[in-house]
Amino acid sequence: MICGTQLGIVYPVMLILSFCITTPIGYLIHSVFTFEKARSWIRVQRFLLTAIMGFLGSMMLMVLLCTALRVPVIIATPVATVLLFLWNFTSARWAILQG
Repeated sequence: MICGTQLGIVYPVMLILSFCITTPIGYLIHSVFTFEKARSWIRVQRFLLTAIMGFLGSMMLMVLLCTALRVPVIIATPVATVLLFLWNFTSARWAILQG
């Protein structure tokens, strides 16, 4: 996010790009290392659903911080990341361990 915006790419585009890159990597890392569960389509679907919900939360935080409050992306990105950390871990745990 920060590097892309420093290169002149607007933050909404960087949010989408980072989501597309980090979601599959996040699922694999959580499956293999964090929760040590075999990968499955139902787990991927649950993970994707919660990732989309987290993405929407992240987008709302970034719009609030960057657009409404005029906070620079270099500051808003870590703030949004910290605020969404608990949601991301809890939802990943549910998506992978459920059932």
